[in-house]
Amino acid sequence: DSTLSSLPVGATESVTWPCDSGETIVTVNGDENSEVVRMEFTYKNCKEDDEYNPGDYDLTNGTLIFTIHYSESSNDGSMLIEFKNFKEESVWNNGPKETSLINGYYKVTGLSISQDDEDVDFSKAVYTAEWDLTGTDNGKSIASKGSMKCTVNGCTVGTTVKTADGKTYKVEDFEVVTNSHGDPSSANGTIYHPDHGYYTFTANITDAWCDEDDPSPFVGTATFTDNAG
Repeated sequence: DSTLSSLPVGATESVTWPCDSGETIVTVNGDENSEVVRMEFTYKNCKEDDEYNPGDYDLTNGTLIFTIHYSESSNDGSMLIEFKNFKEESVWNNGPKETSLINGYYKVTGLSISQDDEDVDFSKAVYTAEWDLTGTDNGKSIASKGSMKCTVNGCTVGTTVKTADGKTYKVEDFEVVTNSHGDPSSANGTIYHPDHGYYTFTANITDAWCDEDDPSPFVGTATFTDNAG
């Protein structure tokens, strides 16, 4: 916040943050009065060691870009997160080395909030989210592409996910309807499992909160349809 407030309108400023080894370069374009602010984080062999567990570490390379747009006059906002060869390598609890690589984006548009900033209830926000992400998990290809549209009455989701085992899962027109308090009241949609085919799911939710001592909050039906239809 202090960096943004000190920048003249439209200005660009870069700051280098040291890591335990390597560095992170943060570039900010815009200020707190701008309708568009762009923040870019470039990681150059940024390694953070765990001081309590010698040998454990996080190593990051690549770029993350956040672009935020908001028009107070139209109460309309958007946010774009871009991953550009974003690589992470880590070792924790003396375990095996784990690696990941991400390319792609996550975008939220049409964000409209009718409440004061101090009292924002995001369950009442209206927006559309889209994402298209590809990469690897420990060297194995993964991907996720989809969208989610939310209104004050609930959200509808559709996505395709490819996991590290090479299988592809799908969620088609999965809808969650909320009541006047913003709690889920029903859900329905279609889920595809590569081994079992399509599931059509419908449920009424009688209680949004439960614990291990309560019965299931769901009342409804689940129908399985195999690949033959």
